[in-house]
Amino acid sequence: MPARKQHNRPRIAVRFVAQPRRDAYRPRRLVTDERPPEPDATSAPSGGDAPIASPTHAPPFSGAPLLAGLAAIASLVDTLVSRLAAPTLASRASLPITRAVFATGDVAMNLAAITGLVALGGILLEVLRRGRFGSLFHRLTIAGFAGVFLPSVALSAALPRAHTTPQLVIVTTGAAFVLAVLFGMSALPARSPLPLRIAVGLVTIGAAASLLSMLLLYAPWMRQRGGGEVGVALLAHIAELAWLGTPVCAALALRPDLRSRRGRTALVLALATGTALSLGFRMLRAVARSQLGDVLYYALRVQLLLEAAPLAYTIGVTLAVMLAVVALLARESWRRQLGAAVLLLVAAGVTPRMPGTLLMFVLGATMLGRLALAQAAEATRATDPVRDDAQRPD
Repeated sequence: MPARKQHNRPRIAVRFVAQPRRDAYRPRRLVTDERPPEPDATSAPSGGDAPIASPTHAPPFSGAPLLAGLAAIASLVDTLVSRLAAPTLASRASLPITRAVFATGDVAMNLAAITGLVALGGILLEVLRRGRFGSLFHRLTIAGFAGVFLPSVALSAALPRAHTTPQLVIVTTGAAFVLAVLFGMSALPARSPLPLRIAVGLVTIGAAASLLSMLLLYAPWMRQRGGGEVGVALLAHIAELAWLGTPVCAALALRPDLRSRRGRTALVLALATGTALSLGFRMLRAVARSQLGDVLYYALRVQLLLEAAPLAYTIGVTLAVMLAVVALLARESWRRQLGAAVLLLVAAGVTPRMPGTLLMFVLGATMLGRLALAQAAEATRATDPVRDDAQRPD
C-alpha cells in the first residue's frame, strides 16, 4: 500500500484569546440623584485648594456677637441712669432714691465694661487672623494699639477713680481713637452698601477729629503758645456732626421688614421705648430746668445746639434708640449687629474721654466696620457662587 504523500503545509497555531465583554467599554451613566458629600467647614483645606462652599456657609464677620449686644444695652442704661438721671437727682431727690439710682448706674456700668472688654477682645482676635482684613503691617499696628488700649481700660475700670492718673487717661484715649481710625480705614475700601460706607466714614472722621483735638489740647508746644482753642472747637464740632449723622445713615442702611409679624412686633416695642424715653426726658427737663444743657454736655459732650435747642438732642437720642430696638429684634444677624453698633455709638457720645465711654466707642466702631466687611463679602459671594469668601485661604 503506497504511503500518503506528505504535504508541506504550514501549521497554523490557533490561540483562543479571551474577548472582553461588549459592555465593558460602555460609559457609565452619571447618577444625578446622588451628590458628593459637602466639605466640612471645620476641616482645613488640603493640597492648597479651598473646598467648594456650600450655600449654608456664612461670610466672615456676619454673626452678631451676643456679648456686644448685651454691652450695648448696658451702656445705654448707664448713660440714661449714671450720666443723665443721677446728676440731676443728686441734690433734688431723697437719699434712698439717690442711692438706688447710683447703685443701678454702677451695676450697668460694670456690666457694660466686662461684656464690652470680652466682646472687643473676641472681635480683635477674629479680625487679626483674617488676612483679607489688611496687610500684615496694618494688622500688627491694630494689635499694638489694642495691646495698649485693652489693659488700660481694664486697669481704669478696676482702680478707683482717685487712683486713675491723667497720663493713663490720655494714653487710653489716644489708643482708642487710633483703633477706630484703623478699623475705618480697613472697612472703607470694602464694597458694602453706600449708606453703611458713609456711616463708617463718619465714624472714622469723628475719631480722627477727636484725636487731633486731643493732640492740640494736650500737646506741650500748644500749651506754651497758648493757642489751639479755635482748632479744638472746630474739630469738636466736626466730630459732633459726624456723631449726629451716623444714626441717619444707619437708618437708611437698615431697611426693616415691617410686613412680617416679627417686624411689626419690633415696631410696637420701639414705639413703646420711644414713648418711655420721651416721658423720661420731659421729666428731666422739668427737674433740671436751666441746667439741662449742662446735664446733656456731661452725658454726651454735645455743644452745637445746647443753647439754641437742647431738646433736639433728646429727640435725636430717642429716634436712634427706637431704630436700634427695631434692628436688635430683627431676624437677620447683620441688622442686629447694626442696632448694637448704633446703641454703642450713641451711648459713647461725642469725643468720649472716660474709659467706659471710650470702650463703647471703640466697640461700636469695630462692629460697624465688621458689618461693612460682612456685607462686602456677601456681595462678593452673590457674584461668585463657586467659592465662598469665608472658605478662601487668607
